[in-house]
Amino acid sequence: MAKYDLKSSEEVQEYLKNLHIEYQFGCLNEKKPEVCHLLGDYNESIKQDSKEAIKIYKNNCDEFNYGRSCTKYGDYKVIGKECAKDPIEAFKYMQKGCDNSDPRGCLHAGALALSQTKLESSKDSQISLGIKLLRKACDANQEKACFYLSGIFLNGIEGIIEKNLKEAYVLSLKCCELNNPYACANVSLMHKKGDGVQQNAELANTFKLRAEEIMKELQQNRSSIKFHQDSIRWIKQQLLPQYDILKDYISVSFIPYGKATYWQDPNSQKWHFSCQHGIDECNGNKAQACGIHAIQNNESADKIQQLTVSLIGCAMTSRFPPSSVLECAEKEGLNEQTQANINECINSSLSNELLVEYGKKTQELKPDLSFVPTITINGVNSREIQSAAQNNFFKLICDSLDGTKPSQCSACK
Repeated sequence: MAKYDLKSSEEVQEYLKNLHIEYQFGCLNEKKPEVCHLLGDYNESIKQDSKEAIKIYKNNCDEFNYGRSCTKYGDYKVIGKECAKDPIEAFKYMQKGCDNSDPRGCLHAGALALSQTKLESSKDSQISLGIKLLRKACDANQEKACFYLSGIFLNGIEGIIEKNLKEAYVLSLKCCELNNPYACANVSLMHKKGDGVQQNAELANTFKLRAEEIMKELQQNRSSIKFHQDSIRWIKQQLLPQYDILKDYISVSFIPYGKATYWQDPNSQKWHFSCQHGIDECNGNKAQACGIHAIQNNESADKIQQLTVSLIGCAMTSRFPPSSVLECAEKEGLNEQTQANINECINSSLSNELLVEYGKKTQELKPDLSFVPTITINGVNSREIQSAAQNNFFKLICDSLDGTKPSQCSACK
C-alpha cells in the first residue's frame, strides 16, 4: 500500500477506503480468516456498522473456526448489542473461541459460566467448567482470569468450592507478575498474615511497594483527562473563575453521569454501568457521586455548596480525575468524617445506587442529553442556554438574575 500523509484528512479518507477494499478482497476472494476478522473490525470501528460486523464475525467463526471472531460474536450475543441477547449461544461461541486458540474466549466463557446465568442443568458442573476455562485463560497469561480465580479460592463457593489459600497465593503471584496491582496487594497481605504462605514482613512490604509502583505507572500512562475534556474546559474556564463572585446568587448542582447507561442483573440484583469513555469514567462518576453525598450528610449547611464546587473543581482539573476525589477531599479541607464516608461509599454498593439515581435524573432531562456538560438554568435546558453557558457563563447568570446582582454584572451590558 502506498505511503499516505495521515495529517491530511483527504489522504486519511483515501487510506481507509483502500484499506476496506484490501480487507474485502482478502476475505471474500482469498478466503483468509485473519483478514475477514479485520474486515469485521473495520465495520465495527471505522464504519460504525455493528450489524454487519456481527455477520462477518459469525460467518468467520462458522466457516473457518477463527477463534477471535468466535469470541467477538459471543461478546455481542451476551449483551444483545445490535442482535438478540442469547447467553447460551454467547457461551457456545466464546467456548469455541477458546477451543480455537483465543485466550480471551477462555476468559469470557469462564466468567460467564461463573455468573448467575444458567448455562447447564447442574450448577456444580457449570462452575467446574468455568474454573477450567479460566485456568486455560490464566495459563495463556490473561491476568484477569488469574485474578478472578484467585478470588474464588480466597473465598470459596459455598457447597461447591472450598477455600484454598495456597492455590489463591499461587494465582495471585502469577497475576502480580502480569502487572495487576490488586493481585500484588493481595500477595502482600497474604505474606503479612501468613495466609497460604509463610508469614514474611519483608516480602509483604516488597509486594506492597510493587502494587503501588504498578498503580502509579498505570495512572501515568493513561490518557489522563481526555474523556473529560469538555467538562474540564467548562469547569476550569467558566465556573471556577467566576464562582466566588456568583456563589451568593446561585445554587449549583452537579450530575456526574453523562452519556452512560445502567442495568440490573435480575439474579444478583447488582447494578452494571457502561460509560461513553469506559470504566475509568464510570469510576470517576461514582467517586464524585460519593463525594457529593458525603458532603451533604456531614458538612455544615453553609459550607455544602462551596465544598462541593471545590471538590469537583479539584477532581476535574487534576491529572487523572477518576482517582483524585479522595486526594482532593483532603486537599480542599473536608472534615475527617466526610473523607471516611467518601472512602466507604466508593468501596460499597452505595456508589452504584447513587449513580443509578443520577442516571434517572439524566433520563428525565428534556430535551434529551446530547452534549456533556449540559448546563440547565432553573431547570430549563435549551440550545441558547447551552451556547451561552459554554461561551460566557458569567453573563448568562447576570442576565438570568432578577433583583440584586453582583456589581460586576454591570460590565456585561
